[in-house]
Amino acid sequence: MNTFSARNTHFGDGQWADFVRGTASPLDASAMQQHLDSGCPDCQASVRWLQQVVQSAAADSNLQVPPELTMGAVALFDRATADTGWTRRLKQIRAVLILDQPLEWQPAGVRAVSAPSSGRKQSYRAGDYTVDLTLEYPTDVAGEVVGQLGNTSSGSAEGVLVQCIQSGRPVGETTTNRFGEFILNFPARKRSTLRLVFRDQERRIDLPLEGNRRQLEVGGV
Repeated sequence: MNTFSARNTHFGDGQWADFVRGTASPLDASAMQQHLDSGCPDCQASVRWLQQVVQSAAADSNLQVPPELTMGAVALFDRATADTGWTRRLKQIRAVLILDQPLEWQPAGVRAVSAPSSGRKQSYRAGDYTVDLTLEYPTDVAGEVVGQLGNTSSGSAEGVLVQCIQSGRPVGETTTNRFGEFILNFPARKRSTLRLVFRDQERRIDLPLEGNRRQLEVGGV
């Protein structure tokens, strides 16, 4: 730190922090003490506040954290940083593509309510489930998938985890609402997978997020 003289009218908070912690050089500390003794109210207020901070930090360092609290915090951290590829180990339900058409196609007698957009409309059947997707590409960088999960066995489609998987890792996720609906963004320039996860069944459905891909069957059993 540069040396100062008592004629300086003010010092910065960083300089006063060194002064309060006793790390300022003797020459600087002497000049700063003279400045305090001169009665500068702003610098005196800064020193009082910094002294309180130092005292609080010293008191915190003497606290003894209960071991069970530490163990709980470690457990939370472990869950937050756990293997994010756990869904990959679930059994995959084979999905069959039953509809794949450009968004601008409309049924006979139906007038489009908006201008055609780039994308596709797809439907899959996977076991007891149906998955309807609308893939849109508003830019060449990002895409958007709007979907609805249905259960042909009349079971609930609410609360299903929906992930966008890229290079084996999730890059975005959401959950279905009580109608089985969801919306999710995905990178349009790279190959991605839409994954629906049924935690209670330990199963998943994987679907390609590529509008120009004609893949009739996806996955396992």
